[in-house]
Amino acid sequence: MKPTSPLIKQGWIRVLVFCILYFAVLVAGSFVIILLMMATGAAPTMQDALQQLNEQDSIKPILFIIIYNFSISVLMVFLFRKFIDRENIFSLGFSFRGYAKHAFIGLFAAIAIIGIGTLMLVAFKYLRFTGWFINGQDLFISLGIMVLVAIAEEMVFRGYILNNLMQSTNRYAALAISAAIFGIAHSTNPNFSWIAFINIILAGFILGINYIYTQNLWYAVLFHFAWNFFQGPVVGYEVSGLNFQSIFQVELSGNEIITGGKFGFEGSIMASVLIIIATLVQAYVYERKLKAALVKTIKA
Repeated sequence: MKPTSPLIKQGWIRVLVFCILYFAVLVAGSFVIILLMMATGAAPTMQDALQQLNEQDSIKPILFIIIYNFSISVLMVFLFRKFIDRENIFSLGFSFRGYAKHAFIGLFAAIAIIGIGTLMLVAFKYLRFTGWFINGQDLFISLGIMVLVAIAEEMVFRGYILNNLMQSTNRYAALAISAAIFGIAHSTNPNFSWIAFINIILAGFILGINYIYTQNLWYAVLFHFAWNFFQGPVVGYEVSGLNFQSIFQVELSGNEIITGGKFGFEGSIMASVLIIIATLVQAYVYERKLKAALVKTIKA
């Protein structure tokens, strides 16, 4: 008879083991990629390799790393879900039926935050648009990168980590812990700062707020995709410290705490305020719906 209970009973221990192995494999793989760049003459030193991966004209090497990270993410989650959790990977929340509305709310919420924040920076003369240019090939590759990043990271951080933490503690504690792990995971990105760290953690909250009520990933996936794609390849900010060829070219001036500087809009205190507001609004809406559903169930 096939066992149905998890191999490791406690959800938080499953998360701990997963994180240790997952990040170890990612770091080892990235190190191998850098060594290959050095061995093939693409980069004479490790510092040169890292610099090349962060330059605007090096989108293809970035794509290679993203494909590797995506593959490892899918493989690790699949293996843990099957052999440790003893559940189907699709039970993490991949069903789109009945969740299309949530998905599009995620999409438009991300665009709205980026749009409102950008307009405010323009209004207060912290940002100026200097031109625009469309490189079809780079835009298509960037689109692919953002899709892979969104699916991989949401599968890992919300689908696996948050899901399992919710089995060990209440939903808000699980959300806070998963958001902190999400922030730490991005702490090695270029041009990282304390405000960027806070904002990545806040991003973990807004990406997970829907999941703790629905256990469905599509809101988070579309929010994550839209946030990265419109922030970088469309508007022209860096994305978590990484450069991408963009449709619009922008020039930032003034205090980097306000503009986000070289980390991107998510390094701005403007993003902090907007993300907090959006998260609290959604939490309020979900709590009201949950209470209304409970009252309806009791009356029935």
